[in-house]
Amino acid sequence: MKAIAQEDLYSFPKIEEENTKKIVEKKSLDPFIETLVQKFSSDEKLLSESVSKGFGRRELIRLILMAKKSGKSLEELIKEREKGTGLKKIAESLKLDHSLIRKEALATYKEIEINLEKRIKEKPPSPPTAGIAEQLDKKGASYSLLNSTDSTESGKKR
Repeated sequence: MKAIAQEDLYSFPKIEEENTKKIVEKKSLDPFIETLVQKFSSDEKLLSESVSKGFGRRELIRLILMAKKSGKSLEELIKEREKGTGLKKIAESLKLDHSLIRKEALATYKEIEINLEKRIKEKPPSPPTAGIAEQLDKKGASYSLLNSTDSTESGKKR
């Protein structure tokens, strides 16, 4: 009986591969990507993968704008960019004015950043609670009671 209890103590439950995929899929989006998805009706998976590959925010906005104006798919433009083709060359091949795309992308970027800052100010992230004395005091417990001994009692015992 003790051998079984020891094994149970140190064993971990097996997680099915399906369940781990669900957990990964539920991962929250970067607020910037979330905004791009909403604003341009873009594919969130494609944008997330692009960011993880090293694409910049303004670069993505420029590619999205080029895709919208040219009718070409964003995925095709991202693949072209991954091959090393410059944004200016991509815009020229689509017969688009690169400088206008750049200006529009910058304005869009600034607009999104301002909206994200407002969102953060309206709903700031909750503060961490582990190891903070004020949080313990609010719940009725005293930090000093939890982490120290009374010096007068320890002096009497010696």
